[in-house]
Amino acid sequence: LFLIFGKKVQAEGILNESGFKVLKGSHISQKIRRSCPSHVKKLRDLLIKDGVVQDYTFSEDYVFKTPSGAAACVLGGSANGNISWVDKDGKTLGECR
Repeated sequence: LFLIFGKKVQAEGILNESGFKVLKGSHISQKIRRSCPSHVKKLRDLLIKDGVVQDYTFSEDYVFKTPSGAAACVLGGSANGNISWVDKDGKTLGECR
């Protein structure tokens, strides 16, 4: 289990063979930073439109292709998933691989 934290943001996720799964109940940032790539903005909009994210909270588990894509979506800006996601002991995803 990996965690990510930001301003008013906390999410949990699991790395698996399909990609990086962000778990139901995880929160995403309400604000989008300038560093947010356009494809991440579009994905966030789609997740909200489809009801996967409601009130900036995942209503169901969602699998992203990469940990960085998951981190960028959650944080609302560019992010390195290997550094942003940490385990309960504070070790980064990259350190755990």
